[in-house]
Amino acid sequence: MPDKQKSLTYLTKYLKNYKKPILISVAFYLIATIAQVIAPSLLGQAVTDLSAFVKGHGSLGVFYQALAWMAGFYAFNSVATYIAWMMMTRFNANANNDMRKGLFGKLQRMTIRYFDTHQDGQILSLFNSDLDNIFNALNNAFFEIISQSLLFVGTIIVMFVINWKLALSVVATTPLILLLSWIIMKKAHVYLDNQQDRVGELNAYINEQLNGENVIITQGPVSCRF
Repeated sequence: MPDKQKSLTYLTKYLKNYKKPILISVAFYLIATIAQVIAPSLLGQAVTDLSAFVKGHGSLGVFYQALAWMAGFYAFNSVATYIAWMMMTRFNANANNDMRKGLFGKLQRMTIRYFDTHQDGQILSLFNSDLDNIFNALNNAFFEIISQSLLFVGTIIVMFVINWKLALSVVATTPLILLLSWIIMKKAHVYLDNQQDRVGELNAYINEQLNGENVIITQGPVSCRF
């Protein structure tokens, strides 16, 4: 738990400088979600209007109007999602760049003993593997969490408006899904930590052993000539 709290504190320190783009991105995600939730209801209205026209007591004009509104909402959803994704990606890249600079600055302040007791590959994995994972998590997982959470809430609201009994049956299964997700994440967290440790060991071996062998092989013929 202390490690998780320390990691969240470290991440929050860099993200707090980007409050404005984060809030704007969330606002665009909210707009996109509203459009995405409303559009299917317009499709149902279009089908109803077309059915009425086939039966002889409707107008194609109303049907085309419903299709136009539906296409407009889907287009609005795409534009809003694109803007939110672009802003999210930009601030994520800037925050990740700040993390790399901060980590490099901290390495410059470390004592020689730290470098003597840590393999070069493990240090390099902090810049390569770990920070890349943070970038991917913010760029993908954070994006999905926000968009899907808003979509879930919007869908539940629409379901309660249309049929509250069906909405209750869906909500009743939500705690079970959350419990299963928590169990899976808890087990996966252990394997992910082990994976990162193995990546650090692999980088250390490649950097110190294989590179050293390349130097010996390269310098070998030179020593023989002299």
